[in-house]
Amino acid sequence: MKTRVKAVIILASGLLWINNVLGQENTTFPEIGLLRAEEDYSRLAEQESTRLIEQLKYIPLGKRSYLSMGGEARYLAERFHNNGWDEASGNVGWLLQRYVLHTDWHFGNFRTFVQLHSAHQGLTDEAPRGVDVDELDFHQLFVEYNLPITAGQNLKGRLGRQEFWLGSRRLISMREGPNVRLAFDAARLFYERPGFTVEGMYARLVENEQGVFDNRSTEEEQFWGIYSVTENLIGPFNTDLYYLGFYSTLREYDQGQADETRHSIGTRIWKNGAFKVNAEAIYQWGSYGNGDISAYTVSLDISKKTRLPLNPTFGIKSEIVSGDRDPLDEDLQTFNAFYPRGAYFGLIALIGPANLIDVHPSVSVGLTKNVGFTFDWDIFWRHKTADGIYGPNKALERSGEGSNSNYIGHQPGFEIAYEPNRYWSFSLEGSWFIAGDFFEDTGTSENVLHFASSARFRF
Repeated sequence: MKTRVKAVIILASGLLWINNVLGQENTTFPEIGLLRAEEDYSRLAEQESTRLIEQLKYIPLGKRSYLSMGGEARYLAERFHNNGWDEASGNVGWLLQRYVLHTDWHFGNFRTFVQLHSAHQGLTDEAPRGVDVDELDFHQLFVEYNLPITAGQNLKGRLGRQEFWLGSRRLISMREGPNVRLAFDAARLFYERPGFTVEGMYARLVENEQGVFDNRSTEEEQFWGIYSVTENLIGPFNTDLYYLGFYSTLREYDQGQADETRHSIGTRIWKNGAFKVNAEAIYQWGSYGNGDISAYTVSLDISKKTRLPLNPTFGIKSEIVSGDRDPLDEDLQTFNAFYPRGAYFGLIALIGPANLIDVHPSVSVGLTKNVGFTFDWDIFWRHKTADGIYGPNKALERSGEGSNSNYIGHQPGFEIAYEPNRYWSFSLEGSWFIAGDFFEDTGTSENVLHFASSARFRF
């Protein structure tokens, strides 16, 4: 047995021991979310616990000062058949491992957050993808200062390496699907009062170099902007308004490569609850080489939880994401999603949000208190036949040249998720991408089958 496999087994056994021996779920704790830096354990100052795993969340250091610790271990096994719509690629698979540890230091109004991560790929001879391996690095390292203005109003500044989550993560996200999440070296300023928040930001992408403490931010990809959220602005609906700027060198589209400066203005109207609504519209303008940019997207995502047996939630999503009208002229109409959330259309992650129309129905049921099942079916068309299709990383996957068909294909999929408590989660999912006329016209057109299973421990 390989050394790394042995290490995985030993570590998994240790995590199980931590969970069973050190304590069970404390329902008064804040929820463990995807953004660990946003968790607030200050309320635990009034609580006492004999469980070590809970004591680590609030370690008093003095008056208005404390240390909070946390971490994650995730194992994700993936298997592809006909990867890249190509039978020649055969069957490929791997085991991805992600280990994360963070400390969150609070000294009055001052705070510093430090997060280390290590990501590995095993059980395969395939060369690792750039988003899957990073031996060891600081994933987040920032300082923050909170300045109370009046009761209920607060001004906060944050400087350093950090993750982002803006709105529905359509444009800016930390990208959970790949093994290495996105981070940025950034400066941010927040103003907060009840029912309203606004932040200004400037950020540079941190490039993953796969070695030890070798990740650096780059001037070749950066964004800036202002983002506001107003609660209950229109009845029960919340409203986001934002502007985001973006710059990148040698950005590739079907018409070629050139430097890009792009501006986006958008709005989002949304509400949570048994009946969820998320509607968003974005317009983009700017320059691409010597040409002008004019692009847009509109989307609608609604779901309703019912009281039928197993409490099924029915959902439907649809969006239009603009594509380029003519690759032979200098102007560009292809939408750029900047840094969208990972697994945008499922963990299979074959297609990204550019030059696309999709309709995506789904149904989710609760099989038991801790087990859920979701089935979805996504159908894809090109918005413009002159433009190609793009991956979730925005790279051109296949040129539009050679096909007048809009139909890309359809993708049924399922997921079974089991969460026994707040620390552990397990999932099994599968997707089958059935290639359409566009693939048959432009090259290899094999259907892609993908399975993935994951186990994750967080504290």
